[in-house]
Amino acid sequence: MQHLIDIAQAACEAALKAGADCADVSVREAASRSVDLEIGEVKNSEVSISSGLSVRAFSRGACGWASASRLDLADARGAGEDAAALARAADPDPDFIDLPTGGAEAEIAGLYDEAVSGISLHDLVEFLAPEIDAIRAKAPEAIISGGADAGYGAYVYVSSKGHVVTNRGSNVSCGIAAAVRRGDDVGMYHDWEFARTLDRFNPAGIGDAAVDEALNLLGSRPGPSAELPIVFGYDASRGALSSLIGAIDAEEIQRGRSFMAGMVGKGVASEAITLTDDPFIPGGAGSSATDGEGVPHRKWVLVDRGILTTYLHDSYTAGKDGVANTAHSTRGGRSATNVIPTLGSRTQAELIAEIEEGIFVRSAHIAVNDATGDFSQVIDFGYKIERGELAYPLKETMISGSYLDLLAAIDAVSSDYREKPGMIMPAVRASKVRVIGR
Repeated sequence: MQHLIDIAQAACEAALKAGADCADVSVREAASRSVDLEIGEVKNSEVSISSGLSVRAFSRGACGWASASRLDLADARGAGEDAAALARAADPDPDFIDLPTGGAEAEIAGLYDEAVSGISLHDLVEFLAPEIDAIRAKAPEAIISGGADAGYGAYVYVSSKGHVVTNRGSNVSCGIAAAVRRGDDVGMYHDWEFARTLDRFNPAGIGDAAVDEALNLLGSRPGPSAELPIVFGYDASRGALSSLIGAIDAEEIQRGRSFMAGMVGKGVASEAITLTDDPFIPGGAGSSATDGEGVPHRKWVLVDRGILTTYLHDSYTAGKDGVANTAHSTRGGRSATNVIPTLGSRTQAELIAEIEEGIFVRSAHIAVNDATGDFSQVIDFGYKIERGELAYPLKETMISGSYLDLLAAIDAVSSDYREKPGMIMPAVRASKVRVIGR
């Protein structure tokens, strides 16, 4: 780790000597192994080692970026000098105040496992093999795809404010999809598993889940065209709510590119929705002690019973708006960490059972127009609900409307959920959504 610190400090010092007012540097070193499946067989495998650094230099508020892929002192100093030259040549930016300083960092367990570095390509294949067998046992004709990977690395952040942050991370993941054809009818689905540490990684069952749902989706037919209640299942609710998080990036607000402008302190969803951004979950996929500028993370309630409490800020956007830095920098962008919904009092099955006619969406991501807030989304994995039960799978059916109207129509969040590292995924129900079938 010390050699990464030395390289980062060399780049930072070079930027200052070249005329920058201040500078910061991020350095990473990582390795990964992966295998890919095609028609149930391993077709590609890869061992990858990567490294790089990026330098931000500031002069009169203007920012210059430079990077290097080799981690040696000469290239690091060259990147620092280049970043400073670009900053000095750019127009001044009066909105830039200063780089942030550090603070006390939380210790978060379960983010790095040395054992992950020992996972071989053979091990990755072995993770997938029983899941392939499970699919073939239920549907020998299934077309199987997917893959597995394992990665680990180290990261260093250094700034001219004297701030130094170091961390290590690891991850292992596995995903598999099954497509089953019966005549002209095709059903397909996927499932996945992810963990930061090997002891928490258990992909057993993702093959069964994928093929079971693929078989269930056979016999699909178009849904009706009407305004209906919709239940977004465990794997769909995260996709349905994530567009809200993407729309509250402070830079997008400041540039006039988000439909969420002017919404802090206002209702953006029903009172059923409370979303907490928690970076401190042990082993969480998005967990980390600091953001991309080395600012210690904190826990945020982003949406409190439907009310938006803040945009996602880094030091620049916070300074421009004259508000507190929310520590959501991702080194060139802004993002939340682990977003957790507050649970309700009824199960997913109960939310479905209360619907006379509606739609159940198993898995989906709601793609929202950033400027208007409108959306239209094909339901690839969904079912018609009739008299409280799943009646038949859907095809050639979509939902559309205003995303804010969708959020306002959410009348329930389930008490049960699917859990992944740093992810609590309950079902959510919207009382009325425009459905377009035929």
